[in-house]
Amino acid sequence: MPSSELESLRQQLRDLEQRNAELETRLARRDGVDEDLYRFLFDTMDEGFCVIEFFDGPHGPLSDYTHVTANAAYTRHAGIPDVIGQTLREMVPAEADDWIARYGAVLETGEPLQFEQELIATGRVLSVTSFRIEPAARHQVAVLFQDVTERRRAEKALQRLNEQLEQRVAEALSERRLFAHLVDNSVARVQVVDSQLRCLAINQQARMDFESLFARTPEVGELLPDILSQHPEDCSQVLPFWHRALSGEAFMEVADFGSINCRRSYELHFNPLRDAEGRIVGAYLFAYDISDRVQEQQRLLLAEEALRQAQKMELLGQLTGGIAHDFNNLLAAILGAQELMRLRLRQQRFDALPPLVDIAGTSARRAASLVQRLLAFARRQTLQPQPTHVGELLDTLDELVRRSVGASIELQTHCAPDLWLTCIDAAQLESALLNLCFNARDAMPTGGRIRIDCENTDLDHQQATALDLRAGEYLHLSVTDNGLGMPPQVAERAIDPFFTTKPMGQGSGLGLSMAYGFMRQSGGQLQIDSMPEQGTCIHLYLPRHLAPMD
Repeated sequence: MPSSELESLRQQLRDLEQRNAELETRLARRDGVDEDLYRFLFDTMDEGFCVIEFFDGPHGPLSDYTHVTANAAYTRHAGIPDVIGQTLREMVPAEADDWIARYGAVLETGEPLQFEQELIATGRVLSVTSFRIEPAARHQVAVLFQDVTERRRAEKALQRLNEQLEQRVAEALSERRLFAHLVDNSVARVQVVDSQLRCLAINQQARMDFESLFARTPEVGELLPDILSQHPEDCSQVLPFWHRALSGEAFMEVADFGSINCRRSYELHFNPLRDAEGRIVGAYLFAYDISDRVQEQQRLLLAEEALRQAQKMELLGQLTGGIAHDFNNLLAAILGAQELMRLRLRQQRFDALPPLVDIAGTSARRAASLVQRLLAFARRQTLQPQPTHVGELLDTLDELVRRSVGASIELQTHCAPDLWLTCIDAAQLESALLNLCFNARDAMPTGGRIRIDCENTDLDHQQATALDLRAGEYLHLSVTDNGLGMPPQVAERAIDPFFTTKPMGQGSGLGLSMAYGFMRQSGGQLQIDSMPEQGTCIHLYLPRHLAPMD
């Protein structure tokens, strides 16, 4: 080949190598630009992005995945840094199963999946879009996600607000319907005033009561003081109630209104009236006529007092019958001493007179003491509870009981030292104890023994509950006899009013009933322990009074 042709071929080869080198350079430069652009876009995305790859783990085939790649936003949205190379069960073992189940479904079906789920480990709520990277054999899923925690909180707060508003609207509508019902149809007397005590609304029931009690029909727009101007006592009684309601207080009071010839009792329910901002703009009243109830209570009180007095007179009859023999003996001693004094005077034996005078004086004083006790017991008066030393009361009651139950009955009284005080109506306690002693006497027709004991006792929770009392300190009185006793069916009914096992005319059946009622009203309890042919013990529990005696 001529040298000129050989040189031409060599030049062409050099040109081809140069073009190839330039092409390779351009291709390399282009690939670098594409990779940099991809990385720039990948790292500056606002959403979190990662590729996960499933693998067979200890929990079974494809039971875990590792993070192949992740962008910078992953940490910002998920709250977990440096996830590349980490497996899910290493990152969030407690909730791994839930996430694997979601992404596993995408890998298995190839269907993209959108969902929201809380990443419990960081407390973030994530909105997720995921899709399979083909082919499926790669076991890879791409995940694009965003932190929507604040949006979810705002949605829940808005939902709660809507629910509250709906509830308030429902309540307001309900209150309006209720108020309208009360104003128009209720038996309640309804009246509404503004902050100046000007009548804003009044229903028909209230109008009728005003007319009957005050001979005046109030009208909307009138001032309440003007409406009641002709009844100053009633006005001065009710105006302070309205002012309390206007100050924001909701309360209930019971009061009487009207003249002597037409007076009614009312249960008054006052409430402030507020505007939408909660400011007090007036007050309203629901009043209920309870006159019949009050009169019935008064009749019951009178009946109870009559029963109490009847029982007292029954006891007085038993007392006088029991001490008549002793009283006759005292009179005989006085009269006998007088006869002997006359005889000694005629005999001019003046030195024998002083002992006879002493005998007469002692007997007279004892008789006078018995009479005073009977008069005090029979006197019809209401005594108020007062701090009482029960030991001293038993000392004064001892002679009266001893003479009343008769010589065939042995009376024993034992009081523990340093007895606590109790706040009690002493006269009613005397009546109760006398009743118990007379019942014990009647249960021992051939004679026997009555023992009265008094001691301090501290009831724990279990003991107090069994007695229907509060746990604490009590004075424990007991009256025990060794008489006939009672079978269980009789003991269960012993405190029932008018229940008695005595023959007609020998008992009213009120003694134990009234003693029980008195003990309960005094904050105490009465308990019966009895066995046939073994006797009866009546237990009285009275709460301790801690304040000193006056």
